[in-house]
Amino acid sequence: IHTTFSPDGRYLAYIKHIDGVAQYRLVDIGLQRDTQIGSAAGTWGVVTSSTMETSLAWSQSSRYLAYAQYNNTGYPLRVFDTVTNSHTDLFGDESSWSVTGFKWAPGRDIVAYSGYNRDTVEEMLYARSFESASESFELSPYIKPWADVNGFSWSPNSRFVATSTEPESEGSRETLFVVDVDRRCYSKLNRELAAGEEVDHSYSWSPSGAYVLYRIYRSFYDYDYIAARIDGSAQIDLTSSMYDAASETVRNYRWMPSSDAIYYEHVRNRNSGAIDSFNVLEVDSLLKATVYDDSVNGFNEWPKLISE
Repeated sequence: IHTTFSPDGRYLAYIKHIDGVAQYRLVDIGLQRDTQIGSAAGTWGVVTSSTMETSLAWSQSSRYLAYAQYNNTGYPLRVFDTVTNSHTDLFGDESSWSVTGFKWAPGRDIVAYSGYNRDTVEEMLYARSFESASESFELSPYIKPWADVNGFSWSPNSRFVATSTEPESEGSRETLFVVDVDRRCYSKLNRELAAGEEVDHSYSWSPSGAYVLYRIYRSFYDYDYIAARIDGSAQIDLTSSMYDAASETVRNYRWMPSSDAIYYEHVRNRNSGAIDSFNVLEVDSLLKATVYDDSVNGFNEWPKLISE
């Protein structure tokens, strides 16, 4: 059984398997009512091994539940409205489409989703707003043709979507874009790549939403770490502030929870892999605080910043 609560705690959505069929059900906690929401007839609900089968996602308002239910040809994306008790099929009658990922905006009833068309062998990124009567709209036609959609992520303010893909216009190399969902336009985010460089698809938004942190693969253990302003005004290379010697590397890097600063663990000898210090690097100032340094066997004063 796979379960997920709505953000307001009123509903519990769950999936259970009975005789090879996946049943999608919804419990109203207050009314103590358990109802089936997914299709029960025909080929809908046959159990497969896809991770899409166990994906359930609530909108932040707790009104809408998105899920993918197998229909013998693929995984169409469905959204259930708890107020009207009705479904919206986001691919309509297009049986050639199957959803590959979906995420609600953090603070709005807008869902972004990617889908694969087995007839045209293309993968596209879409969005659908449930805040007003509207149809789904493409987030990706501006940079077609795409070879793949390798992931996407909403900004904290629910206006932008960062996505990595492999458009032919970029030589089918991994490329990072930011899409303005309200204006329905896009911009390329990563810097120009030299021969042999590749954009790693492990990117993330800063808490303020002003930056996207990404890294560029250059060679084994050798990466450039870059914080890009989404307005295009700056590509801040953090690499030399994080490590510089050829034998060094970085582990477990990520944004601090409430500030535009990067936490990372420094490895002095990449061959041994032993972590020697915990560090925090401010993106705007490039000031660094070493929280713990094993060379002095203890914690430094926190949050003292040391100018590089």
